[in-house]
Amino acid sequence: MSDLNYQINRVVEAFVAEITELARKAALEALEHALQQAGKGRVASGGRKTRAAKKQAPAKKQAPAKKQAPAKKKTAKKAAKKRAAKKK
Repeated sequence: MSDLNYQINRVVEAFVAEITELARKAALEALEHALQQAGKGRVASGGRKTRAAKKQAPAKKQAPAKKQAPAKKKTAKKAAKKRAAKKK
């Protein structure tokens, strides 16, 4: 029985080592790809543009937002009166 456990452990350890190596290779390939894209000025992960991309395509300016009209004084006074009446 001890021999069987030894064989199982050896197979599992070999499997884990192989999976670890594959994961390491995949991570290196992903990193190389990301670095190549960053060198070309493409959008980096996280949605941020790289420095090269910012220099190539300036962002379009948006129209300024419209300002809201100030609240009417009468409305504010009425609201204050209602609050005072509720407190009593």
